[in-house]
Amino acid sequence: MLETIIKKYIELEFIQFKRWLESLYVNTVLQLDYKSCEMIADDLYAQIAAKYPNRDVWIEVSEDGENGCYVEYNCTRPYQSVTV
Repeated sequence: MLETIIKKYIELEFIQFKRWLESLYVNTVLQLDYKSCEMIADDLYAQIAAKYPNRDVWIEVSEDGENGCYVEYNCTRPYQSVTV
């Protein structure tokens, strides 16, 4: 039981996580296809939640440094999820 709890809270290795996210686009698991920033964030969250369940996830997508979105996916308190 304790091992399960510890594994849940171990931080992800940033470089490995980044490479995995990039591979989703390289291997066409995800595609941009004229999607809005919010739609891209939702697609990313679906993949992240499938691989790393039961985690709060914050995603920021920037189109050109000026337009974009910031979304908080709160799995422990879904009523507090926010899109900005």
